[in-house]
Amino acid sequence: MSQAPYQPLARRWRPNTFASVVGQHVPLSILKNALEAQKVPHALLFHGLHGTGKTTLARITSKALNCLSPTSPHEPCNNCESCSLIDGDAHPDVREVDAASRTGVDDTREMLESLPYQPVLSAYKVYIIDEVHMLSKSAFNALLKSLEEPPSHVKFIFATTELYKVPATTLSRCLILDLAPITRQKLEEHLGSIAKTEKVDIDQDALSLLSEHTNGSARDAVMAFEKVMHFSGKKKITAEIVQNAMGVISLKSAYVLLEFVLSGSSDDTRSHVASFYKKGITPQTIISSLMNALYLLICALKSPDEYAHMQTMVDECVKGKKDKVTLPFLLFVWQIMLRIKEEVDFSANAQNALDIGLLRFDDAILLQEAVAAPALPSTEEKATAVLKAIKKAFPDTEIIMKK
Repeated sequence: MSQAPYQPLARRWRPNTFASVVGQHVPLSILKNALEAQKVPHALLFHGLHGTGKTTLARITSKALNCLSPTSPHEPCNNCESCSLIDGDAHPDVREVDAASRTGVDDTREMLESLPYQPVLSAYKVYIIDEVHMLSKSAFNALLKSLEEPPSHVKFIFATTELYKVPATTLSRCLILDLAPITRQKLEEHLGSIAKTEKVDIDQDALSLLSEHTNGSARDAVMAFEKVMHFSGKKKITAEIVQNAMGVISLKSAYVLLEFVLSGSSDDTRSHVASFYKKGITPQTIISSLMNALYLLICALKSPDEYAHMQTMVDECVKGKKDKVTLPFLLFVWQIMLRIKEEVDFSANAQNALDIGLLRFDDAILLQEAVAAPALPSTEEKATAVLKAIKKAFPDTEIIMKK
């Protein structure tokens, strides 16, 4: 007996009901209420980042509209003939079009020719157009009249990652539902549920790291989880395994590096960065993670109540130097990091650019000490020390003195 082909986790865990969709409270509420009231608009447009559920929601909506035995006014049964045919992409009344490969006006006209005909099996003919922003200008124009006054048995459902490319004349004829990036907490819960069902042993730090580096995309998070699962074999998945498999830096490791930077410990900074290189972590990832850690540190200092969950990490980072690590100083460090990131992104040798750029923080610390130094006898001497430190940190910066 032949073994069933392996199905990737992202497909196996793709939601097939509104209840199983991760996050998206606002668009889900709108869709459920519209379905219950039987007042679903003739044209819906889902907009959001990749992996947030646009096409998934389009398919679930098409099933909810045409389900022969719904479990509730807004949930499809996923067992009837109509739901099964939609899942198998074989429903005669539900047509899914990839606008990226069918951009022309002839493709659109061909689709529109079937609009007047009544549905064969279900209540509605549903046209799902994925990546609708890829349609040509002529294709959009051909769609306008049908989109404004379609037959009562027709529903259009569009999905796009680039809303600004869709003509305003099309947008004005659609109900636009914005899908937000999924929160880290929701992604952690989702991955934890998958791990439990798939019998994968993974610790909380690893889940946090996975959710932190997938940019609010459920699909990216599940794909990353599968990658790490295969990398670990049968071992327990830890944050270190996630770091090695994905080439990312945990927030805890980024704060250790930030602590070295703020202390002016150039030897420790270089050593820590070198350890990242050995794990295959790119200079771009290192400076981005460092900036993210600094951003969160600034936010925690400005709004301690809102970032109370990070207080232990923040205290560890600024331990012994609270008087020196002031908000103006951190904003100055941020400016240096922006300059380093620019150099890393555009340098022919990103590693060299990062290594040299990090040396500037030694001068930044000297600058901070010069500003705060009470030992200098006069304001003029203090100003001279500050200017020297600035000139050393930013050698290509012109300083204009005004009286």
